[in-house]
Amino acid sequence: MSLTDTQIWYLAKRMNVPLVFVGFKDELKGKKLRYNKSYIINMENEFDENGKRNEGSHYTCFQVNKYPTGKVEGVYFDSFGQPPPQ
Repeated sequence: MSLTDTQIWYLAKRMNVPLVFVGFKDELKGKKLRYNKSYIINMENEFDENGKRNEGSHYTCFQVNKYPTGKVEGVYFDSFGQPPPQ
């Protein structure tokens, strides 16, 4: 059983996670990423090649941190152990 986006938003709020996005990877395209905020992405596109809505594969998480020194660092987590996609 997997979590729904509604459940993820609820849990993030309860745990004070600075979450700003939960959705399919193609829904993130064109959005400006915000520093020090969390993004949870399903690794499927919202619709398949036939226009049918995907159920999704699995969620991943990333955050781009910007420190007071100006250093920028990305943090990525995939429960399947895969590296970050390009």
